[in-house]
Amino acid sequence: NTGRPGASGTLTLRGQGNLDNNANPYILVDGVEMSLSDVNPNDIESISVLKDASATAVYGVKGANGVILVTTKRGTEGSAKIDVGFNATLKSPSKLPNKYDSYDALMFRNTAIEHELALRPDSWEYIRPQSFIENYRNQTTIEQRERYPNVDWQKALFKDNTMSYNANINISGGTKFVKYFASADYVHEGDLFRTYDNGRGYNSGYDRINVRSNLDFNITKTTVLKVNLAGSNAIRKAPWSNTGNSEWQIGQQWSGAYNIAPDVFLPQYSDGSWGMYPLVSNTTNSAENISLGGTMQVTTTRINTDFTLEQDLKFITKGLSARATVSWDNVFVENNRGINDLYNSAQHKWIDP
Repeated sequence: NTGRPGASGTLTLRGQGNLDNNANPYILVDGVEMSLSDVNPNDIESISVLKDASATAVYGVKGANGVILVTTKRGTEGSAKIDVGFNATLKSPSKLPNKYDSYDALMFRNTAIEHELALRPDSWEYIRPQSFIENYRNQTTIEQRERYPNVDWQKALFKDNTMSYNANINISGGTKFVKYFASADYVHEGDLFRTYDNGRGYNSGYDRINVRSNLDFNITKTTVLKVNLAGSNAIRKAPWSNTGNSEWQIGQQWSGAYNIAPDVFLPQYSDGSWGMYPLVSNTTNSAENISLGGTMQVTTTRINTDFTLEQDLKFITKGLSARATVSWDNVFVENNRGINDLYNSAQHKWIDP
């Protein structure tokens, strides 16, 4: 939902049905409950979506929001088969707010004031003369650009585009006794936030390595032991106040694109000072926050294992079988690592036009 590298989104099958926003479907990967974001897409053989009440009834309360059944790839008897894949994705902001520049905004402000003069005659003192407004459009010197800011905060905060890469390799095959499927996958996601040259080596992005091994052992003609081993190690680097999920943390970076007027201050002035607005205490310079706030590194390590024993009981009656599964999952998250400069003092400037 936020567009941050490595952040998960929201998935709903049956719409929003409660007030706590918990409408996530029940996800089973090879019969074991697991987050879909933990699965390498290249390892998936098939996906089944169950959303009707009759289809999800067998899953009880957990299936109330729908069920997604994911089956991963498995080996087949025969010689080893190796698949290698690579793809690159060019990412750009999909939707950003449309905002007027300083000149047009001030012209509309004058028009609004003129329309309310009958009710609020004192509004006249806020009218800006045309000669003053022209300063925001006709700028030929650095002094003019700094005194009369006309900032496109979207360009100031976001890159035009960034790259993401994905490389994967898998091998499958098997004999009459054992069939195997093994894979490794590497993902890198670039960040769309612009990085200002601060000499501190901050960087943002997401890197993840996934590995999986699916083994099928034919213990007897009627007994099969399935062993699934999967793991991942992900490192997400983001501006220090942008690694959490609270609206305040995320808003520290987005506030410029949505809330800061184009004529208040420059993100950064020619002498290296950062823009600020002293007349409103909670005005945030998003460019400064991204550039000087530091970088938090969040490392997430996952290990997923499950063992399934399948016994064909056709000797009792045709079509009868038994299945037992034991699963053990572990998730280890390490955060608050990196450089925290949120309260680092910096030189600020504001020029009253």
